[in-house]
Amino acid sequence: MPKDISEVAGTPVMGILYFNQPHCGPCKNQEAQLAWIEQYTQIPVVQCNAMDPRYAGLVNTYAVTSTPVCIVFRDGRDVARFAGVAAVAQLLEPLGVRPPGQQQQQPFQQPFQQPGVSGMQPWAQPQQPQQPQQPQQFQQPQQFPLQPPQQTDC
Repeated sequence: MPKDISEVAGTPVMGILYFNQPHCGPCKNQEAQLAWIEQYTQIPVVQCNAMDPRYAGLVNTYAVTSTPVCIVFRDGRDVARFAGVAAVAQLLEPLGVRPPGQQQQQPFQQPFQQPGVSGMQPWAQPQQPQQPQQPQQFQQPQQFPLQPPQQTDC
C-alpha cells in the first residue's frame, strides 16, 4: 500500500484514505476489500493506524472516532466517508468505477408472452382466496390463589 498521503489528498489523483487499528477485527475484513481494490483497479489506498501518533493530525482533521473508516477522494477532495466495513462496490461508486467483471444492471423486463396465453403451467392452478378468519376471543389465564408459605419447625 502507498505510504504517502499526497498520493490521495490534495492532488488530482483519486484514492482511499483508510484508518485502522492493529487489533481491530472489522479492520481485518476491510483490509481484504481494500487489497482487492488496489490490485484490480489500481486505485491507491493509503493506510493509517489511528493509534499511531504520526497520524494524529489526520485523525483530528478527518474526525476519526472509531475504526475502520474509509475516506474516498476524487480530484483531491473527499467525496465519501464510510465508517465500518464497506463493500467494494460502495467504495468504488463515489469514484464512478465499477468493480471489474460487474455488468451494468439491465432494467427489469417482462418475459415475452403470446397473446391469449396466460403463461401458467398446467399444474400451477390459481388458489382460491381464503376467507378471513374470525379473531379469537381473549381468554383470561386461570388464576391460582396465592397461599402464604407454610412454616415448618426446625
